[in-house]
Amino acid sequence: MPCVTSGSIEITRHPVVVGDAPVEVTFVVAFGVPEARGLLVPPDGPPVKLDLAAVPPPCDWRATYAFPPDAPAGVWRVVVTDGAASVVREFQVEREGTKARTRFAAFELRPREAETGERLVLQGRVEVESGGDWAPLAGQIVSIGFHGADSCGRHLVTRSLTGADGTFGALATAPEEDGDWRAELDGGAAFMGSRSRAVLSRSLPETEIVKYTIRPYPDDRLKHSGILRTKNGRTRLDDLAVTVSKGAVSVTDHSTGNPSGRFTVITPRSRGEWRASFSASGGYGPSSATGKYPP
Repeated sequence: MPCVTSGSIEITRHPVVVGDAPVEVTFVVAFGVPEARGLLVPPDGPPVKLDLAAVPPPCDWRATYAFPPDAPAGVWRVVVTDGAASVVREFQVEREGTKARTRFAAFELRPREAETGERLVLQGRVEVESGGDWAPLAGQIVSIGFHGADSCGRHLVTRSLTGADGTFGALATAPEEDGDWRAELDGGAAFMGSRSRAVLSRSLPETEIVKYTIRPYPDDRLKHSGILRTKNGRTRLDDLAVTVSKGAVSVTDHSTGNPSGRFTVITPRSRGEWRASFSASGGYGPSSATGKYPP
């Protein structure tokens, strides 16, 4: 029996619901082997061959199969193997009209742009068909996964339990790459599973303000200067706004980059601690630095 190895299989429908016409489903596979065979294993009956085709990175293989109207309901498996190892995923096939449908009435992510490691809040609401309308679905486990733009397949990040009003919430950590988040509900004895819409997230490069200095300036003022750059120090950032503040005083230089990455802000002269700050914009994360006058 081939062993299960690392890899992933993404399925375009969840669940697969069969009715009067064939239902086309695509399987996208991360399994880095030179040759592979694919099988669909129904809950009963012989396996069905999948015609795998190689695809460009980040994925490796792809196959499409049309489930016929008489496809048996229950738990199916898709198996991709090279004879020595395999990647396996189970999925549910349902028959239309036999169970109540469910839906994600809401699924949100905050913030949508974040630096790596920043806290993310994921929230949503699940509903089930009831008497021709939709009602909250309580006490059910929702799985939340992330699909990176440079990765193949979605990996599970966290799970959450729906409350009495069908809502759920979870915390996650912002990943290093752009991608999308999605929630899934497995079906039960009386209802079908469902999948939320995908919510995009963007990874913001971290920034820093360096060489922040405060010097006297004519007419009882201060001259603040520094450099805004990415945290790895490789890129100085131009045409962005840096704000210098202390108490009720707040002055902004709306155009860093004279020379590259440098900002200059003139403020009234005041003793104490000043803060130079950059709010996330232009696809970059926030940063700040402090300085005292006099030093």
